[in-house]
Amino acid sequence: MLKKCIDWLLPINCIVCGFTHNDFFCSDCLAELPWLKGYCYTCGTELPSETWAQQCGECLINPPPFERALILFSYRFPIPSLITQLKFQKKLRLAYPIGVLLAKKILEQYNAHNLTLPECIIPVPLHISRLRTRGYNQSVEIARPLKKLLDLPVDFLCVRRTRSTAPQSLLEIKDRQRNIKNVFQVTKPLPYRHVAILDDVITTAGTVSELAKVLKKAGVATIEVWCIARTELVRKG
Repeated sequence: MLKKCIDWLLPINCIVCGFTHNDFFCSDCLAELPWLKGYCYTCGTELPSETWAQQCGECLINPPPFERALILFSYRFPIPSLITQLKFQKKLRLAYPIGVLLAKKILEQYNAHNLTLPECIIPVPLHISRLRTRGYNQSVEIARPLKKLLDLPVDFLCVRRTRSTAPQSLLEIKDRQRNIKNVFQVTKPLPYRHVAILDDVITTAGTVSELAKVLKKAGVATIEVWCIARTELVRKG
């Protein structure tokens, strides 16, 4: 607790270049972040044009079990380092500025396209064993500034992970689908018709798709996916 207090009292340094600044990102580093400007508004796959108002060919033929994806960054420098520090090095301080950027992007896009915000945010849950080991769920931490800035509740208890799974990042496509299948379970009757799933990084969208299927079966009609970054799957061999 003392360490957390000291961290927040220290002068703010840019979390990318490290120079003392009046915000978490200096203007130069903020401008150079790998903003995802053109992508499929349904699944988040990066597209050549800088727009959020079109679908990729795959979603036109085989749409995912969620209606819309809003993704902040492409998974390029310095995003992998920031996500790694947040998830595995207990740099919880990074969750706030990352969450603030995501909230600003959400408000910008939703206002521009006259969209309605969801009723609540549902962070992708960790299995209890991983939660105990890590000590926190990074998606829940990112959700905290979203809750404040978007004035939305965060429900991190309505779904649980029923078993521990291998990290998706280590698996091929076919193994990812099998790894995550039937891993989520709703813990209570859901009063929501419109929700946003919050995750840190997606590649094949397998995890958020599996969670979306469970939420749809529980009565949720409209599901959006909010994510910090999208990375492309690197095939092995």
